[in-house]
Amino acid sequence: MWRRGRTWYMKRELPGIGRVYKSLGTTRVALARTREELLLQLAERGHLDVVRAWLDGALRLAPR
Repeated sequence: MWRRGRTWYMKRELPGIGRVYKSLGTTRVALARTREELLLQLAERGHLDVVRAWLDGALRLAPR
């Protein structure tokens, strides 16, 4: 995870998907960590369709 300007981005390899570089849609580090962990857990558990929907923009991660 890294920051460009004020926005946090996810930049890593996801199992079953490959390299991912996408904005996490937040300026808060705690929320960015939570979103990144959620996406990693989804990919590791085999919910690749959900992760791909987020990558395609068909799904948004709502703040808690």
